[in-house]
Amino acid sequence: MSQVGERQRQRVAVCGSRCEECTEYRAVHCPGCGHESALARQATCAVFHCCVAERELDDCSQCLDFPCQLFWGHASPMEVVRRYRALVGRR
Repeated sequence: MSQVGERQRQRVAVCGSRCEECTEYRAVHCPGCGHESALARQATCAVFHCCVAERELDDCSQCLDFPCQLFWGHASPMEVVRRYRALVGRR
């Protein structure tokens, strides 16, 4: 994983969510992708596991299958569209 990718992960999750805006993150149910990058092989987030552990990508937008069913199904439709736009903007 690149150093740029590691810095981006600290601010934005691999799915395009901004950690500071995420209710799961703020409620301490999610340690954030920056934490999970050290535990990539045992990641609890299915999107993170697919993107980082299995495919060794910095975020979902780098995947040839983006957007996939896993990406579309991981949050509410409006939130997924917002995350999709955030990731497409990174390309």
